[in-house]
Amino acid sequence: TITGLAFDGAVLTISEGGNTDQTINISSLDTDTQYTAGTGLNLVGTEFSADPSLATDTELSDAITASEALDLDKVIGNESVTGLTFDGGTSILTLTQDGAANETVNLGALDTDTQYTAGTGLNLVGTEFSADPSLATDTELSDAITASEALDLDKVIGNETITGLAFDGAVLTISEGGNTDQTINISSLDTDDQTLSLSGNQLSISEGNSVTIPSANGAETILEAAPDTDISVSGTGTSADPYLIANTRPDIFYPPSIEVDVATTGTGRTIDLHAEYLAQYGTPAVVSAGAPAAIPTYANTELYYYVTYFDPAVFANVSVDAVGVMTYDVIATPTDYNTLINVVFVAQ
Repeated sequence: TITGLAFDGAVLTISEGGNTDQTINISSLDTDTQYTAGTGLNLVGTEFSADPSLATDTELSDAITASEALDLDKVIGNESVTGLTFDGGTSILTLTQDGAANETVNLGALDTDTQYTAGTGLNLVGTEFSADPSLATDTELSDAITASEALDLDKVIGNETITGLAFDGAVLTISEGGNTDQTINISSLDTDDQTLSLSGNQLSISEGNSVTIPSANGAETILEAAPDTDISVSGTGTSADPYLIANTRPDIFYPPSIEVDVATTGTGRTIDLHAEYLAQYGTPAVVSAGAPAAIPTYANTELYYYVTYFDPAVFANVSVDAVGVMTYDVIATPTDYNTLINVVFVAQ
């Protein structure tokens, strides 16, 4: 049972019968304690007195008897206060009791010890603030203004305005109204004097690096056939795969006239059409002025061979192979000594 509370201005003491007193120093919380009369007290001037409406001795005895009736074991000390703690961060005072819930109270309202610090332009010595002596006084400020005005010959606001900037590649000129132009040569700042040079396939820049230019291999030039024409282009233009331009329309022509012996009949006869073609195109009988002596010819594997017509009354079993050799049978001689076979060559 708590039997007494005492406070000496710094230390709070809680006394309880049969147990050691509990103490805690709370002097740091309050440097300007104000007292008021709470419930059950009257305050006149600086004197406290008990409220006459409080219980009499008889009423107190009856209350104690009733309280003891609620204490089942009535063992003195089992309600002991076992500890006092104070959290300076939250200002919470906690009272720990054996056999009962902890009790807490917030004492933050007791702290009136506001701390002050000196900001910019102030000094703090003890509890006294003063202005920083490094700041200008009224007299110093007035003297500075006077000195500034003395430098402005006519004191006309705006006559120091910069009215132009010019740069001729070397000299920077600043123009201002009412004053002589100011100039400065800044040509020495220009260090960007660089020169390109080429040696072989090495392109270099002075005060810089060099790069290797890829060697031309023909692929840089792109050839394309115009649309809707008979021209085709293949290859990539490199030395390994050169461009090949071709006429997509077939090159069709008749070979020269060839004499075929049909005076007698016979089977399995042959004529080398390509050889006859080379003989006549290679050695023409007459050439026009300025023309080559021989006509350009195709190899026997560069042509397709066609027999477009033969006289069926004279010829039979006509065929031609891939290199231009024609095979045929003569089954009768022509009655009027006239007959024909038509042959066509097509460039592959």
